[in-house]
This record gives sequence, C-alpha cells and structure tokens, in this order.
Amino acid sequence: MMFLDEAAALQHIPRCAATSNRCQLAVARWGAGSAEMLLKRNRPARIICNLVIGGSDPAEIALLIASGAEVMQADDLHAQVYLFDDAVILGSALAGLDPLSFQDSSGHRRSEANVLIRDPSFIATVEAWFDTLQTRAITQTDLAQARTAWTNRRRWAEASTQNRSLLTKLQSETGLFEDKPAWLVLRSDKKSLRAEAFVEALQTSGNPRLGAYETFPGLPPEGQLFGLRIDGDDIEYDGYWERSRQLVDRNLDGGVLHLVLRRDDILGLVWNESEKPQWKGVVDLVLHSRYWNDELGCAAIPLAQVSNLLQAGAAANPN
Repeated sequence: MMFLDEAAALQHIPRCAATSNRCQLAVARWGAGSAEMLLKRNRPARIICNLVIGGSDPAEIALLIASGAEVMQADDLHAQVYLFDDAVILGSALAGLDPLSFQDSSGHRRSEANVLIRDPSFIATVEAWFDTLQTRAITQTDLAQARTAWTNRRRWAEASTQNRSLLTKLQSETGLFEDKPAWLVLRSDKKSLRAEAFVEALQTSGNPRLGAYETFPGLPPEGQLFGLRIDGDDIEYDGYWERSRQLVDRNLDGGVLHLVLRRDDILGLVWNESEKPQWKGVVDLVLHSRYWNDELGCAAIPLAQVSNLLQAGAAANPN
C-alpha cells in the first residue's frame, strides 16, 4: 500500500491509465482537462460518473464518449475509485485539471489524500463492487441538464473570487501568512526553448499539470507558489504551482529544471487581473529587497515577508 498526496496521485493515475489494459473508473466528478489522461489509450476505458450534482464538465464527458470510452452515470455515486490491471487507487482525488469539487463551499481548495493498493484479493473485491453500481446511459438531455448545472456552479465560483483576493489579504491581514509554506516567485526571463520542449514532452507522456522553473536558486523544495513574470515594465501572471519532494528535478544542459505541479489557487486565494497595477508596486518592493537575485533575475519570497513589505510600505507612505 502506498499513500499518495495530490501531486503523487496526479502522476500515478495518468500513468496507469496509459499502460493498463483494464481501466475502470468510478469517479463522481470530472473537471476541465480530465479526458486528456485517457485520450492516449489505444484501448477503451469504462467510466462511471455523476452528472446530477453539477461537478462534472459535460464537455469533458462528451469528449470521453467520443474517444470510445464506455461512459455511464450513477446518480448516487460519490466515490473516486480507479481500477487498473494490478492496482487500485482510491481516496479523494478527482479527475481534471480544474475540478470545482477540489473546492469547499467557500471556494477554498482542499488537500487530497489517496492510497494505491496492489493486493490481488483487494483488486478482485473492487472489481466485484463495480458490478454492484446502479448505472444508466447518458442521453443528450442528461448532457444539457448537466451543462446548466455546471455553468451555475462556475458562476458561483467566479463570483466568490472577489472575496478571495490574495493581494487584499496580504495588505490587510498581518500574520495570516506566518508559518504558511507559500511563496511569491518572480522571474524576469522565459524558459529556454530546450526547457520548454522538455516540459512539453513530460506533459504529453505523463501529467499535463506539470510545469517547471529553470535554474532557480532559492526555490523552496516544498510548498505553494504564486508566480509572476517581469516583462520589461510590465508583469504577467505566471500561475499557481505546488513544489513537492516527490517531483524530482531534472538536469538539462548544465542547468536544472525544478518541476512543479499546477494548482488552481494559493492557500484558497487568487490573483485578480484588475489588481495588476497594485501588484506592480509589490514587485517593485521585492526588486529593492534582499530577496531579489539581480544576477539571475529571480526571487522566491515567503508570502509572510511580502505582507511585511506591504505593511512597512504603507506605514512609510500613509497617504
């Protein structure tokens, strides 16, 4: 038995799906990008989902059906079970790059916990459990109703971001980020073409959520990252990422690729494009701090320290 956190599960599940002859998935909710892990298979998969709860993207379900997968629905399904030739993965990991069901009722991201089990008798028990599920076919009417439920859920999530501004929390809640493993990561250059190609190959053959920072001293080995890229006098949003010791860095032409896994937020908080001018001010503070590596054009600064810089700047310029 092996414990899998979110990062590990999102590596093992696509890998098993691509190589296993048997691929039976009873996963209640399917988010955007979830079909991608099955489209590389040259054998059909058997999938059971739940369309009535509004947590599955009907476009992904339609894509799965078009790919040749056998897709059924079970209105009472709440499980997340992945059955392969010689392994079962079960727990809370849902399918997709951006499954809304990774969020609780306030829109904050949950941590995930799963187990991988290779015991043959356990695998046989799970196989028998699949046969007990009460399933039915998916009709065009079902997809239309699911589309309405999915859209309503997306609207709620988007509206909730106004209360989830990372910048607002950094400015107003001193101490909130103390002891939190979360960093603002700045870089002033793009990855090399070779690095981009390497990462793209990893995404294609393994996990589409994978990304990388190239030769970045001071990048923490674990934790959540909020990335911004400096582009002349402008800045660009560079994603939310997770660093994990289970993601092994790669050597590349004398440099290092620090692998990261894409997230949907950082500590349940998000970047708002409308706050970009204020974020430029934050970047300016970091550029003039001890955290900025001028030679390499990068910085990784704990969010607690970003909050302190903002508080100090506000005190020095009260007007």
